[in-house]
Amino acid sequence: MDQVTGSLGTGGADGSGLLMLHTFFDYSIWARDKLLGVIEGIDESRLREMPGEDARGVYGTIYDTLAHLAASEWLWIQRCMGESPMRSPRGEDFANLRVLVGWWNSVHADAVGYLDNINESDLHAELTYVGPDGKRRTRKIWHMLLQVPNHQTEHRSQIATMLGNMGVEVPQTDIVVYLSETAK
Repeated sequence: MDQVTGSLGTGGADGSGLLMLHTFFDYSIWARDKLLGVIEGIDESRLREMPGEDARGVYGTIYDTLAHLAASEWLWIQRCMGESPMRSPRGEDFANLRVLVGWWNSVHADAVGYLDNINESDLHAELTYVGPDGKRRTRKIWHMLLQVPNHQTEHRSQIATMLGNMGVEVPQTDIVVYLSETAK
């Protein structure tokens, strides 16, 4: 990324920006599934328990943080498509973890479908959306798309900390591990 101009890749027809975004989206779902492999073995009531103040994530529980991750992916793709949802789903909107993950799988498939149907020059288009605070913001599409995997990395690390505090061994989810495991 060019720090001066804020552009992703060359902005040309080589597809490098889209390829990078596809890689980040694939990585994010891979990392999510690594954590879910551990999380799904924990009684759901424990996932919804509020940890001590020093051990909770920004969204409180592991369950609510997972819901936030799914909802934020949905929200940013909605914005890329010109929508401005004023409310995102929350943990209480899903009956259980299975329902939440099912919805998230659908959201992720829609996100990948969106990526599959745009071109490199689309990444540089600017869109204006209204945030939940009522403020209008204008962003380049690639900025909004890059927010999804970056934001998910932030909250996955919070979940990993909460799991560690529960005595659960957390799998490695670094991007280099993903690249090693998925190398062709």
